[in-house]
Amino acid sequence: MIARQLNKLHRCFTVPHARLGWLLLLVGAITWQMFGRHADWPSLLFFQKQLTQANGIVLDVSGTGFTIGDETNGASILSVRFEFADPAGLQWRGRSWTERTAPKRGEQVTVEFVASQPGINRIVDCRSGALPLWAGAVLLFPIFGFICILKAVLFGGNRLVDCSETSQNGSEPSDARKSPVGRE
Repeated sequence: MIARQLNKLHRCFTVPHARLGWLLLLVGAITWQMFGRHADWPSLLFFQKQLTQANGIVLDVSGTGFTIGDETNGASILSVRFEFADPAGLQWRGRSWTERTAPKRGEQVTVEFVASQPGINRIVDCRSGALPLWAGAVLLFPIFGFICILKAVLFGGNRLVDCSETSQNGSEPSDARKSPVGRE
């Protein structure tokens, strides 16, 4: 039983597609940290529902260091912090991102939010994530990596048969290494 589990662990690191899986998992973790977690996931998850709107005021506008397109002709992504009051009169703060012309500090903006969760909010026509949703596609790297590793653990490697190991008639190969040297 222990030998079987050790064999699975061994396959997890030595089978070629498991090694590819570990590489994809590593690359995926790094790219997720750099790009994927900044994707506009809330728009996909929350902003498809019925939204409530309120007036807000811009508190601050700052650069993020991200650029859409190349650095010379691309558009810099700006972070816009704002404050608004929900229908109950409670004050909320939020942050949106845009690569278009950002509103100025102190300017009034329209904020949309989920009525049951005002903490999930954004300025109308802005994103709720620093990068567009397609940047979240880097999540595919660790998913494929995990699948490769899982395949190696469950099914092992596909070992190719060395042609020199089989005889012409298809019977088991004779192993010359077992016979002593000089013996015929």
